[in-house]
Amino acid sequence: HRDLHSFPTRRSSDLENFEHASTTVPLKIFWSEIGSFGTSTSGVFFLLFTLSFTQRYKFTNRKSILLLLVVPFITIILSFTNQFHHLIFEGGDLLPLTNDIVYHFGKWFWIFVFYEYSIIILAIIILLFSASHFYKIYKNQVYFLIVIYILPLITSILFVFKLTPLNVDMTPTSLICSGIFVGMGIYWKGMIEMMPVARKQIIENLSDGIIVVDMAGRIIDANHAIERITGLKHEQLINQPFEIIKEVLFQQSIDDSM
Repeated sequence: HRDLHSFPTRRSSDLENFEHASTTVPLKIFWSEIGSFGTSTSGVFFLLFTLSFTQRYKFTNRKSILLLLVVPFITIILSFTNQFHHLIFEGGDLLPLTNDIVYHFGKWFWIFVFYEYSIIILAIIILLFSASHFYKIYKNQVYFLIVIYILPLITSILFVFKLTPLNVDMTPTSLICSGIFVGMGIYWKGMIEMMPVARKQIIENLSDGIIVVDMAGRIIDANHAIERITGLKHEQLINQPFEIIKEVLFQQSIDDSM
């Protein structure tokens, strides 16, 4: 699984090297067109992973996936036929000192960029919204994923809108970094094995009080039943030692006996 996961980022890096080594504008555009196969679908796969991670499975059916892939597939076809219409690349200016290229993008390229960025931003919004329904351990996973998503997004924006003086596309490198971070999350932190459970659907509907404590014995989450039993609000319980529950229950037992 390690090799399969790292394959897209290695391929992207190889194509970046081929493009940089090319000495003519048409050849550089050619390697960019080849690289579109991986980059055109990355945003959709980010979103699909997010929907699965947050257990929104009704949006990951075959029909939804096919609809999400319409724009990427059109982009791939237009990339490989760019020489006939120039809807992706209109051309470029070669910088002789660095052998880099300043691309002139076509009309469809900007449509795809808007779609790709919207998909990634939507995935980030879903993660942020879902974080409130997860226990603390899963919230850390959410923030971890958001960093992974934002890194290639920022580098892509800097390159596409020519906001960096170096005119170097760092998106493939950032994708490699994101791939490494995902690998760390999967194999070291067990991110996939600990898929989050929607707490409001299960925990909050229980009549029994549920408390989650960390290794230090501090409360990291509690359901509404505990709030009702102890008379303490959620924010009064979080990060407090578990002994506070014992003290409250002990005091209640004294009050009841009097």
